[in-house]
Amino acid sequence: GIFTVRLTVIDGRSCSRSTTKQVRVENKISLQEIDWLKNYQLYPNPSRESFKLQSPNMDWSNYRFTLVDAQGRLVLDQNGNKNAQQEFSTTKLAAGIYRFMIYQGSELIAVEKIAVTLN
Repeated sequence: GIFTVRLTVIDGRSCSRSTTKQVRVENKISLQEIDWLKNYQLYPNPSRESFKLQSPNMDWSNYRFTLVDAQGRLVLDQNGNKNAQQEFSTTKLAAGIYRFMIYQGSELIAVEKIAVTLN
């Protein structure tokens, strides 16, 4: 759609100047991607020993999954398989919040937060 955006700049002497522009924003996500993103489940969250990614009738063989800790270190890098449910072990991870990323080929298509707790 077309949106009106107003930018106001105020300098250190409290002088201001504003400008208004119309901006066109286009949705580049296809309907297929939107449907896919609504249908997957990531559970349990928080996780103790493992968590699962599930989407009905999904073939995950063209997908890759990574898990990154709060310091940005890659702690899991796993390729998907044909099963509708994928499982990821967290037994060797420290407690904390991690970013779980889903890639289709080289394209990042989803990012979720996963909390890992100790047993």
